[in-house]
Amino acid sequence: MNTKVQCIILLICITICTSAVIRTNCRCVTTIRGVDPLRINGLKIYDPRPYCNKQEIIVMLKDGPPQCLDPTGKFAQALVETTQRKMKQRAVKMNTSTTKAAVI
Repeated sequence: MNTKVQCIILLICITICTSAVIRTNCRCVTTIRGVDPLRINGLKIYDPRPYCNKQEIIVMLKDGPPQCLDPTGKFAQALVETTQRKMKQRAVKMNTSTTKAAVI
């Protein structure tokens, strides 16, 4: 009797664990080609993940909801390239300023 109860509880646990909801879709359902650069407040880049096999580029706007950009579009590619260049420049600037402070 004890073994039967344990088997039933095990089956219930397995059923609950395997029926958990897994997010199976991307954040961006529709994309746009571009947006006015002056309206951009932030940028998020999501690389392909197990549940979404495409890159997603989301821009946060100053005066509206976030928008998804077409990652294959020229505007999105230029925006990503510019953002990465600025991040590298900041990293170099921070690295050189801390090096100078350590020398003095």
